[in-house]
Amino acid sequence: MFFNKGTEPINRSPPWPWTSQMGLYKSTFVNDPDEIYFVYTVPDDSFLLRLIVDHPGHVKALTWRQSDGQWKEYWKSPQFQCNYYRHCGAFSTCELATLTEFGCACLPGFEPKYPLEWSTRDGSGGCVRKRLHTSSVCQHGEGFVKVENVALPESSAAVWVDMSKSLADCEVQCKRNCSCSAYAIIAIPGKNYGCLTWYKELVDIRYDRSESHDLYVRVDAYELGTLFLLCNYFIGLSLQILIYKSFPMLVTALECS
Repeated sequence: MFFNKGTEPINRSPPWPWTSQMGLYKSTFVNDPDEIYFVYTVPDDSFLLRLIVDHPGHVKALTWRQSDGQWKEYWKSPQFQCNYYRHCGAFSTCELATLTEFGCACLPGFEPKYPLEWSTRDGSGGCVRKRLHTSSVCQHGEGFVKVENVALPESSAAVWVDMSKSLADCEVQCKRNCSCSAYAIIAIPGKNYGCLTWYKELVDIRYDRSESHDLYVRVDAYELGTLFLLCNYFIGLSLQILIYKSFPMLVTALECS
């Protein structure tokens, strides 16, 4: 994610030089005022490494196999459907699924844009806001719903708000702008926590074990109220079950009263 200062859009690389080791080679990312680039280095001169982009759009790392004079695939990206850009469209999540499962799901407060295609496991059309023409998310009692443990959306339409904003401050900042569709607090290694806000569409939200963030998605007042009632219902139901297990006669008396 490229983290730029101020309110500049960002992508997906950190704002300081860093190095990652990938076995046969290491990659170094550099982001300075003049240029942004990756450097790939093979520490062992006995290995030949080749990076290519093939026709379907895969980035591949190939190593030379001396025994038969062939290039052998060492690494490829993307490897899973969820890693393809806009695989589930906008305002949705993607979860790694089996061939018999559909991995796309709409965010809270959203529904499939093309229900028929969605039913045939084609989620590329994405989702749209429920009650799009009857309910507003601009100064009409709207709020935010937490979507837990996801890889954050593609960030070309995201901006840094502040490197020291709290979660509550970040929510206030996003809520005051009607175009802000979500926000998140993320840790910056060696620095502090930063408030990041998204505008317009939310794309490429994935459930990924290698990344785990909480994303707060803007929903209308009706959705917020419905989720609140459901939450209270399940809390009440759990409490009733607990009371019944502990004091069954008390519940019987309450039901008869």
